[in-house]
Amino acid sequence: MSDQSSYTLMRWQKNHDIGAYYPSWRIYRDRKPSDLSVYLADLHCDTRSAVDGTHGALPALVKLKKEQYPHLKVLLSIGGGSGSKNFSNVAADPVKRRTFCETARQLVDDFDLDGIDIDWEHPDSKAKAETFTHLLTQLRDHLTSPRYTITAALPAGEWCLKHIDLPELLSDCNPSLDHVNIMAYDFAGAWSNGQSGHHAQLHAPSNPHNHFAHYNLASGPCLLLLLF
Repeated sequence: MSDQSSYTLMRWQKNHDIGAYYPSWRIYRDRKPSDLSVYLADLHCDTRSAVDGTHGALPALVKLKKEQYPHLKVLLSIGGGSGSKNFSNVAADPVKRRTFCETARQLVDDFDLDGIDIDWEHPDSKAKAETFTHLLTQLRDHLTSPRYTITAALPAGEWCLKHIDLPELLSDCNPSLDHVNIMAYDFAGAWSNGQSGHHAQLHAPSNPHNHFAHYNLASGPCLLLLLF
């Protein structure tokens, strides 16, 4: 679907999770996965470069889990800021959805991973949100819980979350998602009409609707939301 993907590791703790991102290009620079210490963190690693199938960091991360940190879970994250252009077409087509889910399951099993993370940037309309839900529901049929983990990365802005039925996706009865990773950054930028602001502030000073906490998740398990 895209030449951009992410490798995600998670350590499940009793009450909370701690996450970090590891870019795959770091394996070619100053810090390999084998050099990482994840004693205080659940490791989320996110590629921002093409995966050529030969020199990627994925085998090293799986080895890190098996040999040093057996408490971690390794997920393959698909999409990203420049790797999401095909999601709309795939999610809207039942045949393509099935193919996506089947190949996702095959990748997870072939590489001995723990699941899939969907980083679609972004399902920012009602129509896209509906197909997003269909995709996750079908993916859950192929990656059943608790053997497999499914997560999604979503923006903190109400402009996107308002279209997505998170309580349904995180339902206690049959959740399509095990965790939601909230991208709590990019609150200010070139689009801010000349106003400056912090890149990833905890609270928005004049636009509280831009913070995910404004979105009503009263009926959903909010502890499954992870900020990064």
